[in-house]
Amino acid sequence: MWLTFPWLVADENGGCMGIYEPIAQLGKATIINVESVKLEKFVSDNVDLTTNPNTGGGLRMYPDRKLPGESTTDALNRKRIKVKAKLSFYVANTKIYFRNFDIDDPSANMAPIDDDAGINIDNPDNRGDVAGSKAGELNSPASPAPQCIVVSGLLECPTDVSGIALADFTVTMNPGDNFVIAASTNKDYLLGLAQAGTDLKNPYSVTVPVPPNQATNASLGLASRSEMLTVWRKVHLEVDTMGNVPTTNNSTGTITAVGSATDPCTPPVPPAPVTPCWTNFTVYALSVTTMDVNKFDNGRIKIGSKSFQVWFNNASQVAIKGIANGANTNGTIGKSYVLYDDDDYNSDDVDKDGDSGEAFVQLPESFRHLSPDDGNWPDGRPRNVYSSAYVTPNFTWAQSISGYNQTLPFSLNVAATSVPAGLNANRNSATDEKADFWVGYFIVAYQGSEASDGDGESGAVSGTGPPVAATDTCDCLLAGTCVGRSCTTVRPGVEGTFIFQEVMQDVTRTLFYYLGLTTYNKGTTAPHELGHQFGLTGDNRDPTTNLTTRTPATYNIMDYPVRATQTDDYTLHPEHINVIRSRVNSPGH
Repeated sequence: MWLTFPWLVADENGGCMGIYEPIAQLGKATIINVESVKLEKFVSDNVDLTTNPNTGGGLRMYPDRKLPGESTTDALNRKRIKVKAKLSFYVANTKIYFRNFDIDDPSANMAPIDDDAGINIDNPDNRGDVAGSKAGELNSPASPAPQCIVVSGLLECPTDVSGIALADFTVTMNPGDNFVIAASTNKDYLLGLAQAGTDLKNPYSVTVPVPPNQATNASLGLASRSEMLTVWRKVHLEVDTMGNVPTTNNSTGTITAVGSATDPCTPPVPPAPVTPCWTNFTVYALSVTTMDVNKFDNGRIKIGSKSFQVWFNNASQVAIKGIANGANTNGTIGKSYVLYDDDDYNSDDVDKDGDSGEAFVQLPESFRHLSPDDGNWPDGRPRNVYSSAYVTPNFTWAQSISGYNQTLPFSLNVAATSVPAGLNANRNSATDEKADFWVGYFIVAYQGSEASDGDGESGAVSGTGPPVAATDTCDCLLAGTCVGRSCTTVRPGVEGTFIFQEVMQDVTRTLFYYLGLTTYNKGTTAPHELGHQFGLTGDNRDPTTNLTTRTPATYNIMDYPVRATQTDDYTLHPEHINVIRSRVNSPGH
């Protein structure tokens, strides 16, 4: 009985004996096939291929431009890798065949990210394409002179004296797209391989071992495959900051009248009363009659050399707890006063002074969850909220550009009407963003408009930007019908946002403190606002101002939790992961 093995064999000295068929000869022959398929960066200054930290493992690749002004050739080289197939023996001029696969997305098995129902698990699921191919594109290396040819849809390349054949591979640009490249000396065997989830199997359902568990590949005559390669994208964040707080963050005038009041503990909103409940107050009428109601709650009024904590204020009066200076308070009429807000953006004030004259800097917690690092913080919360969408924030490029500005003119309150102009006037990276160089923009500011700065009788907005477009077929929240990966139009998003560090502090210190809640984390604001730049919505539309009864949040970090029953969410909703992974253009475009 004779069996045929259509593979290369070598003699005992490693010399090539060509295609050898009779099994009787195998006693003095060794099967030669592809021992390994390795992926390497294309040029030396490309970002290194690193371990993919998300489900499925394998390798991570950033195909972005390193600099926005790079040449077209350099930009193309960032999207490429070298594929190196090695024979089990050093044999030159042996034909090795390469084939690329779009394998299943291991991060999800349900719509909208990746619907694996039925046969869908084995269907192409990458969102991007290269020349129409969702599996990327294999090409012959340009140097030395091209030696590879296309045969039956496979790339055929010869080995060198070391038994190595090289191919070039170009990836798509959508974050989360993933690939595997297989190689064999047997063209027909390679054509018979099929994707099965993240595996490759032959017609007999034998799985091609995944590196590094492939030591037996050559001896069995099977194809070899690469590790899974996954596309990640960088978003370069330009973060400008306002300059120092001026020494004028206070209100001055004279005392015009002094009286007292009894309050049966009807709480101003905000804040709710603390214990014990004060019922007797000294009330000062002031020469300034246009104050924002409740703006100076928990602040300080200084009259002469004495200071008192402000319990609450209206447009022309302030009240302090108890009876000041005994029963005779008429001696303060006509005296000058200085009234300080409780503003303390970095929580370092002993006596409230409205941060007067303090340096204004980015607080570490403001961008704590937009870290370029993988994994979680010790508290279990993610360093990078956007890792689930295969996006990594980067700050170093923006810090090197000439327009990086940490001393923008200080504004105590940024009016809502001035937000677009303020962003456009200072966003120096506007001409740098491209489909292969993503840029986001922040201005770290003190407070928003007086109507939303957390100081008065109205609400607290910790970040804002221009409004997000109203429709998007990729976002089920707005479109009404989920179209999943079939969506073709992604909402542009907004081109930048403000975050307000003092309001973030007010929300923590006042609104939620008096509710007995300590779950609010200032680090959720920047990731939330970056989501709007990516075109994400989800903000709780419930107009109810009561923080304990409004509709529960359902859109994760892009929503506002009900504090009585929910804590902050540090994850992206699957709908929003789908939107980001469907994006090619830079945020805001």
